Amino acid sequence: MKNTRNFIFLLLVFLSRDVSVKELAGHSQNQQTMNCQASISAGLRHWIIIREAGLVMAEHVRPWSLILRDTPLLTIAEDSSEMTRALTAPVSGILTPYSREILPGTHLQQGEHITDIIQLKDLLVRVVPQAAKPGIKTGQQLELLTPGLLWQAEVTHISGQGLWLTIKKVIGDLSKLKFNLALPCQLNIGQST
Repeated sequence: MKNTRNFIFLLLVFLSRDVSVKELAGHSQNQQTMNCQASISAGLRHWIIIREAGLVMAEHVRPWSLILRDTPLLTIAEDSSEMTRALTAPVSGILTPYSREILPGTHLQQGEHITDIIQLKDLLVRVVPQAAKPGIKTGQQLELLTPGLLWQAEVTHISGQGLWLTIKKVIGDLSKLKFNLALPCQLNIGQST
């Protein structure tokens, strides 16, 4: 009888521990989502968010949103008249941290992503899609948010091929949040109100 009571007691302890772990995991995921959303919205007047294609939800899409679908994210160029090597990772792909010296004309392979922001300073990048949206002007300061990194950039050229931005400096490293690319806070490109 005593052994039976001990077994039941241990079983209850084990089950309660399992429930607590599940609850903790759920809380952690919710907190991660909130942290990600807060990091994106806090203090940004103008922002461009590169998000994963195919997961766009209606409540995250504004009329002026620039939606990237199956196109390169950014293109590094030597100047505004000559496009060089394109970043080949599509929006629908998973961007993994990647660190090495980045110079004009550098070619990044599928799935690679720039993390060495110092080497990007004063480089010219192009943000697709094909047409620039009304309301964005040359000289305008933008904050470019890619998974894990927040950059300050200036619009230096607008054409039918998209927006040309000059990277000025890094103003945030969000990589420690480790957010999931499937979270709703990574679903579109846009400009804040």
